Amino acid sequence: MFGQLTISDFKDILELDRFRIPTQIIGDDNPRKMSFELGTDQEYNQIENIISHSLNANIKCLIASVDNYHNNKELISLILGYAIDNLNKIAPRAILIDAQYDFRVYFNGLYVNTDYLLYKENSESIVDLDFYAIVANITMVGGGGNTLEVVQQATRSDAQVIDYGPGSVSRASTLSVAMNMVTGQPTVRFSFSVGGGPTIKTNFYPDAEKVEWKVTKYWFFGSNIDGELFKFGSSWSNQPTGTEMQIKFRGIWKMGGHTATTTWKTVNVSTTY
Repeated sequence: MFGQLTISDFKDILELDRFRIPTQIIGDDNPRKMSFELGTDQEYNQIENIISHSLNANIKCLIASVDNYHNNKELISLILGYAIDNLNKIAPRAILIDAQYDFRVYFNGLYVNTDYLLYKENSESIVDLDFYAIVANITMVGGGGNTLEVVQQATRSDAQVIDYGPGSVSRASTLSVAMNMVTGQPTVRFSFSVGGGPTIKTNFYPDAEKVEWKVTKYWFFGSNIDGELFKFGSSWSNQPTGTEMQIKFRGIWKMGGHTATTTWKTVNVSTTY
């Protein structure tokens, strides 16, 4: 932040409990790193002109007081440029912002259960876009599980799907997914293991910003897919603030020559984060 404010003002605005400055102490034997907090007098009474702070311990804090503040634009611009460049080194990280559980669709005593985890990317390196990812954990319950169908769709008109997983697999066993968000680097990772070698067919529809998965039992030789935990994820961007998307799912069971199919269940996911 830049202007005329104290450390106490800065903490109040950003709702920080503590403001710690990491530094390196050079001793006779070896240097060591430590953090210290400003004294009461400096925190409440010393007027500063530029203050930068990061919750990332690898990013340096900066406090600057400039003489003749209003007429020293070149020095202010230089210090601000250094502070912004330094903060832009924050490693992208997906922060969990919501988790919801036990969305179900039934057919008599059979059902499909879905939980989801919603993430937001924290680096804010593109100011006019926010980046999100979701991972849905889905299980069929009740013997004879044959087919599981799942859809994830970013529903805002300005949304753009970035990545998704897993892709199509002919005989699934242990699957690992690393989804990209804004940076081109995987920031959401998940894995799962299933028995019986089911087939996973994945389709992406860019015009609808929609991903579909269809999981089916492997012919006559594979085991039923009920009781297995499957995970499906996608990431997308849209303009600030908040986001909207949908998860849809249904299950198909086959038992003794009979087929049982649930209706589609729709879960609306939204946040103003």
